[in-house]
Amino acid sequence: MIITPKETNIAYRCPKCGQGVKSVVGIFSLTGDKLKLKCTCKGSALDIVRAKDDKYMITSPCVMCGTDHKFTITASSFFDKELFSYPCTYTGVDCCFIGTSDKVSKALDENEKEVIELYKRIGVEDPAQMLHNDYSDDDDRYDIEDTDVLDTIIFVLRDLLDTDSIKCNCDTPEYDFTLCEGYVKIFCRCCNASADIPARGKHDADAFLDCYELKLK
Repeated sequence: MIITPKETNIAYRCPKCGQGVKSVVGIFSLTGDKLKLKCTCKGSALDIVRAKDDKYMITSPCVMCGTDHKFTITASSFFDKELFSYPCTYTGVDCCFIGTSDKVSKALDENEKEVIELYKRIGVEDPAQMLHNDYSDDDDRYDIEDTDVLDTIIFVLRDLLDTDSIKCNCDTPEYDFTLCEGYVKIFCRCCNASADIPARGKHDADAFLDCYELKLK
């Protein structure tokens, strides 16, 4: 009898060069402690660790916030689902895709369109070129590496949203935010008014703790 080993496809979008990174993963290739899926630009890598309880712990890079997201998935979901997507915890945009080859490829294509659309909304002139650019090793497209800084700023932003303390010229505004190089941009989807919040270190995050109202211009 011929045994057909289980396999799946896993993919993410590299936050360094913007390219989609996809690979087939077989159950036999996961018998070791860790499997690493690297982007060809060498700027990022996705880690898969097989746990003792037949689960898989995944650390996926994120093109939206530039940080790594960690999550755990069961073996059945990992190998048997047509498509499993995991979202960025800060922006809600999917950053990791697991499933059949065609479903994962389609999800990557849709993800690129979504990322480009979000970049357009915040005023990036050529988002498609940004996603397909070649970045040198010393080019930190996102330099917000301290998750405590991100957590603090996003905590304050959510508090401002909850208390209706973010203002623009719209009667019925729709606020959103995105992570950029060295700052967090909050903007209104209706009038495109925005404000940039510095996020280069703990001092910026601590300063933003004293913000009780934010006016978008």
